[in-house]
Amino acid sequence: MKKKFLLLAGSWVAGLAVAAAGGHLVPVKPSAAVLPAAPGRAGATDVGYIIGKVLDAGRGTPIANVEIHLLDSEWYAMSDDSGSFAFIDVPPGAYQVCATAMGYFSQTQTVILEEGQVGWVTFLLQRREYLPIALSAHPVGPNVHLSWSLQRPQTHVAHHNAKPVSGWFQKLRAGYGVLFDLSGFQGASLEQVDFNHYAWQVMHGPYLYRVHVYDMVDSTEVARIDGITSKDSYASPQWETAVDLGGLTGLSRVGIFIEPLSGSAEDAHPVISTDDHLPVFYGVNYLIEDLDHPFATLIDARTKNSGYGNFLIDLWINHNGTVQRIAGITAATPPVSASPGGPTRGVIPTAVEERRSAGVQSLHGFTIYRGSVDQPTRLSELARVAADQTSFLDTYAAQVSSFLYGVSALYDTLESSITLLRYYHPPVLSIAQAREDDNADGVPDRLGQSVTVEGVVSTQNYGRRGLTDFYLQDDHSGLHASSRALAVSLQPGQRVFVSGRIDTLNGLTDLVLMPGSVQIIAADAPLVKAALRKDEWAEEKESLLIQISGLTLIDPSSWPGAGQDGLVKMTDGQDTVQVCIDSNTDIAGSPTPSGFYTVTGVLDYTVANGWQIRPRRLDDFVLTVGVANSQAQSIGRHVLEQNHPNPFNASTTFIFSLSQAEPVRVLLRDVTGREVRLMFSGTLSAGVHRFNVDGRSLGSGLYFYQVETPSFRQCKKMTLLR
Repeated sequence: MKKKFLLLAGSWVAGLAVAAAGGHLVPVKPSAAVLPAAPGRAGATDVGYIIGKVLDAGRGTPIANVEIHLLDSEWYAMSDDSGSFAFIDVPPGAYQVCATAMGYFSQTQTVILEEGQVGWVTFLLQRREYLPIALSAHPVGPNVHLSWSLQRPQTHVAHHNAKPVSGWFQKLRAGYGVLFDLSGFQGASLEQVDFNHYAWQVMHGPYLYRVHVYDMVDSTEVARIDGITSKDSYASPQWETAVDLGGLTGLSRVGIFIEPLSGSAEDAHPVISTDDHLPVFYGVNYLIEDLDHPFATLIDARTKNSGYGNFLIDLWINHNGTVQRIAGITAATPPVSASPGGPTRGVIPTAVEERRSAGVQSLHGFTIYRGSVDQPTRLSELARVAADQTSFLDTYAAQVSSFLYGVSALYDTLESSITLLRYYHPPVLSIAQAREDDNADGVPDRLGQSVTVEGVVSTQNYGRRGLTDFYLQDDHSGLHASSRALAVSLQPGQRVFVSGRIDTLNGLTDLVLMPGSVQIIAADAPLVKAALRKDEWAEEKESLLIQISGLTLIDPSSWPGAGQDGLVKMTDGQDTVQVCIDSNTDIAGSPTPSGFYTVTGVLDYTVANGWQIRPRRLDDFVLTVGVANSQAQSIGRHVLEQNHPNPFNASTTFIFSLSQAEPVRVLLRDVTGREVRLMFSGTLSAGVHRFNVDGRSLGSGLYFYQVETPSFRQCKKMTLLR
């Protein structure tokens, strides 16, 4: 009968070596101390005590229900809720004390116990876990969107053809494994082990087993994984997958060995399968005949039985984000034609090759936490999500507040460490509030602050001032938004929430976008075009979509060609305004305008050139020819004449005679009556006015041009042919 002792009371202090959080950790090897017994105890008896504690290496917290074994003896204990354990009345001697817990790497320490002494030992166990990584948070309007990823194994390293064909007789306290040369994978982390096994219809599962990880350069065991169970392989070979290694690093040559823990001494299970090809090289497939002395009993499997195949043991690593299968056995490798004498079982019937992808079978989902930055150890659980979900929308986050968000992974046996992120949730403001400048110094009062605004996209992405370069507005104010790092695809008329940091860009108030902070909430929202005279241009109107009528080009030679930027001057007879022509629009390279136009564009500003209108496309120029140059004539009534030429190809002209000065609207409609273009809206003087219709952006068909005044309304047909 096994002797089990558990320390349930008492408190004591032990030195801790807690590894810093963040990233994968190399297993810690704390030292064990041998201390004299309390006064009056030494010499009173020839027995002593082994007392210890088990802590999580990453968190420094106690681990309960850890099995503590004195190897090669019947003595074992279980740690209590404080992580404490004790063996009492232990005879003098040297003891190998082993701590085993589900979800942790096992650890063994040596305690030398003299007569009447107490041996103290502290275990710092490293978790075998895949942590959530790349946790990010960004505002989505009034909400917070969290996203993360789980680093899964990416590179598959194998030395077999994946086809289980035969196997060895295996023994207890013996290991069967493969050596992997990772010297070509600088900085690789060990993530997962898979292996194939078959019980040869001898023993039903499940079977207990242990995984040993050796550093073959230093001849040391770096990790031991206990408490794992394989599936039943009584009737057919089975793959045991997703035995995670916790991201071990710093190993250039590593040995992965499977130790069976079920069955009899000479016929232990699980039995590792082999393929039907000779090992390509010596130094790949190995047996350890005595795991108490692994490097003294390490034997090359090819030397022991050259007629046997490769062990079906796979290693998954992460290395520079690559995904590939390394060193797989090819068909050119000679197959095993016969099995000579030795501890072999024969041939597995109906062996089938199986291709597998990496995965963490035990992952159940994720837990999302939120807490105060002032109390980082007191996090509240927000939600739990499924394993295939790597995002979460927090709809209850208070604005203008800082939080700690955390995400952990939930496995069969434990919860992973929590990945933390500090986050500030900006307020949702109107555009006018975001850009306000109460002291009128030309610098926004919220410079450097993070905000969220709602508005309608008014322009395309110009792409001139970063990867993202567009304007948005609400009913009263406009704002430029940009990013040199993010490419955002938006269309005019989309209503959006956007978040970013208030900045200035060459004199323009600018919103520098946060990653993932653009949320489209509606399409085809109306865009208001404000009719502003030049004397009304001011900072609070900056970035608004405006419209000015009766403009004519002052210097036709300044009009830019295709692919060229241009800053041209136009006048309405009273004011001269600058018009910025962007080379990325269809305006540059179009025919030089002649006549008078209604121009629509964003009210823009630069330090070098001051105020200017930035039109978005050629349709933002609506031509009205002869408005200022029409000679005053005695006209008794309004007359709308037929266009010429008609039918037309690229352009056509029509004349409208006005008997008195009146507000005039000139519209172009398609055959269904839908308004295609507003050609003019403003007041015209009495006289003859000539209008040009540019049909280059229109499709073939029948159109109507219509003139409206308070006292007159008429339309006529015209036909566009291609």
